[in-house]
Amino acid sequence: MITLAPIEVDLQFITSVIATFFLGALILSTLVPRKLAVALMAVKVAVVIAYFVFFVDGSWFFGGDDLGYAERGLTLFETGRNPVTIWTHHEAYYLKTATKSLSLVYFHNFVGMWLFGPHYHAPILLNLIISTGTIFFLARIVEKIFGQRELVVPFVVFASLHWTTIVWHSFLNLKEPLVAFLLSAMIYFVLDLRRR
Repeated sequence: MITLAPIEVDLQFITSVIATFFLGALILSTLVPRKLAVALMAVKVAVVIAYFVFFVDGSWFFGGDDLGYAERGLTLFETGRNPVTIWTHHEAYYLKTATKSLSLVYFHNFVGMWLFGPHYHAPILLNLIISTGTIFFLARIVEKIFGQRELVVPFVVFASLHWTTIVWHSFLNLKEPLVAFLLSAMIYFVLDLRRR
C-alpha cells in the first residue's frame, strides 16, 4: 500500500535522489555549462525533496489517477520481477491487455519503484530524469529549427524552471511527463530523418 505522508529520509531515499541528480545533471551538461546544469538539477531535486520530506499529504493528487498508477506499479513491483522479465508475469500481461492505453504508465511506475524503491516518490524521481530527457530533445529541436546554438541555454533554463514543468513533474505521478518525453523524442527523430 502506498503511503501519503511525509517520508523518512533513509539511505535508499538519499541514494535515489543523488542518482537522479547526477543523471539529470549529466544530461543537461550536454546542453549547457556544467555549473548551470548542476544548479538546475539542484533546484529540481530540492523541490522534490522538500515536498516529499515535509509537505506530502495527498492534497496535490489529481482525481485518484496518480495514486492508481502508483498502486499498479507497486503490484508489478511486488512480483519480484525486473523490467525485462516483468512482461512474462500474469499481472503484467493482464494490465497490458486489459488496459492497453495505460500499460506504459504502469510500466513507468514499476520501473521507478524497481530503481528507487516501492514508494510514491519513486516514479516522481524517474519523472525528473524523463523531464530532463524531454528538455534535451526540445533543446535540440530548437537548435535544429532556428539553427542558433545560443538559443539553447536560455531555452534549457526556461524549460527546466518553468512552473508547469516543476509542478507536473515534481509532485504528481501522472502520464504527462512520459507523453511529453515520447512526443519530443519522436519530433526530434522525425526532424533528424528529414535532414538526412
